[in-house]
Amino acid sequence: MQSSHNALSECRKITQREVYYLHAGSGIFRSQNDSNSALQLFSNITKIPRICLGFVTSARGLFCGSLAYKYDDGVSEADAGASLVVAGHRAVGVPADFLQSELKLDMASMPAARQPAFVLVIEKECIFQRLAEDRFFEAHPCVLVTAKGMPDIATRAFVWRCHTELKLPVFGLSDWNPYGLGIMLAYKAGGGGRDAEGSAFNVPLRWLGLHHAHAERFDVPQSAWQSLTQRDISRTRGLLEHPSVQWHESYGEELQSMLAADGKLELEALLANGLQFMAETYLPQRLLDGDAE
Repeated sequence: MQSSHNALSECRKITQREVYYLHAGSGIFRSQNDSNSALQLFSNITKIPRICLGFVTSARGLFCGSLAYKYDDGVSEADAGASLVVAGHRAVGVPADFLQSELKLDMASMPAARQPAFVLVIEKECIFQRLAEDRFFEAHPCVLVTAKGMPDIATRAFVWRCHTELKLPVFGLSDWNPYGLGIMLAYKAGGGGRDAEGSAFNVPLRWLGLHHAHAERFDVPQSAWQSLTQRDISRTRGLLEHPSVQWHESYGEELQSMLAADGKLELEALLANGLQFMAETYLPQRLLDGDAE
């Protein structure tokens, strides 16, 4: 609480790592986990997200594509357009304090043909980089986003702002395994808890894939299949109890298919058909299908 008060009084942000080291000599925290738990408890008690209490984590999110952005540096509205930058194929980092940062999103100033039609959330950075390099967003104007795995609050806030402010639908792309679906659910339903951050920045994400039926449909080689580990099985059974999984019948069917097949697939399996297969065949076809939910 003292760290929060000091940070907010000075209009500063403080990382969770810094909180631990600021108090490391006092004996209050035995480990970084103790410090992180205390911050989460403080957020739960006050019902205020950590970022609004002055705490941030290391930034993980990246975005690129058909989106103009600028930092609001106080320039007049007449000059504002001059400071706009189009993300393009170069990955831009999502600021750790994105919700309160001066980074402004814009698409109205872009030519109509280049304005994004949706946000594509991607589980893995390597697939994000693949699509960025292939300039998927030029043939299909969109914003590509990744948090390199489980999303942090800043990345979820970025996707949420794209959805709420720019009115963009959100699609998800992940491995066909319980952890991939779990990451998609983190954007869709948050952490699932009742704390201040559990439902903050949720978006109605629609899961494009990878799905079980796509293995045969898109000629995934048999060698790409991997067996489920005991950890995978436990995670799968746990997700079957998730409210969003119980609400969306197709999610439960995918998880049951994993158990029945005792198998899982990574997105990279699609690249056996060529490096451009994801951008030129799989994703365009999945968007045309219109069956993501």
